[in-house]
Amino acid sequence: MPLLRVLPSSLPAWVVLALAAVLWAAPARAQRVLNTERVDPRTVSGFFTRFEAGADLQGGNSDILNLKGNGMAGYHGTHSWILLLGGLSYLKSSGNVSVDDQYMQARYGWIFTERTRTFHFVQIQKSRAQALSRRVLLGSGLRHAFVSSERSRLELGAGLMWESELLNEAKLPAGTPPRSHDWRGDLIGVASRKLSNTATLSEVLYVEPRVDEPADIRILNDTRLAVKVVKGVDLNVTFRWLHDSRPPPSIGRDDVELETSISATVN
Repeated sequence: MPLLRVLPSSLPAWVVLALAAVLWAAPARAQRVLNTERVDPRTVSGFFTRFEAGADLQGGNSDILNLKGNGMAGYHGTHSWILLLGGLSYLKSSGNVSVDDQYMQARYGWIFTERTRTFHFVQIQKSRAQALSRRVLLGSGLRHAFVSSERSRLELGAGLMWESELLNEAKLPAGTPPRSHDWRGDLIGVASRKLSNTATLSEVLYVEPRVDEPADIRILNDTRLAVKVVKGVDLNVTFRWLHDSRPPPSIGRDDVELETSISATVN
């Protein structure tokens, strides 16, 4: 998938939003690769917080309510970019209730220049739908903004991370090892384009190949249209594709999702 989908700048944002909202989409089962690029560092300074909530509701043969929420607190200083993120989803399906996709991440970046900074993070995550009892990540890398203007942004980054996973043995075939420890590459692409004074199109691409076996790869492609409702509050439509070349048994390789959400940033 391309890093940035180009739409005509003359197309009204409300038209694009309406077209996206009427598309059919099935909620993804879960995701192991998390998007932590929701805030553009150029738009905040000092301490800030951000919250986002979304919902999927289905009726008929199956009654499904899926609520998702995430939040972050951060600090953007002269030489520091600090984030603390967390999120979860609440799923109610045919009377069964579960809390899924829980995660927390702490992230730090040292800012060398306006365009170049490091990134370092630790993350813990679990997902019932993906038979994931625990996933722990420790990673570091470097990223650079090749384009940084009032209307456009393009950043590329590369790093290395250590991954430790514990799968739910009850959902695995007999003889399948529940634990794994691997080193993975962490390749990042972030692009955005301001379509108007109220609408921004953004694209995030994560690629995570295993160092000793690159064919074992995980990919996140996240395309979002954000429309400003009032200052600090956005209405978002997001298309998300996740790929895991070697998922746990009985779990599909690909997930797709079309999500609507509302977000608020306080700075």
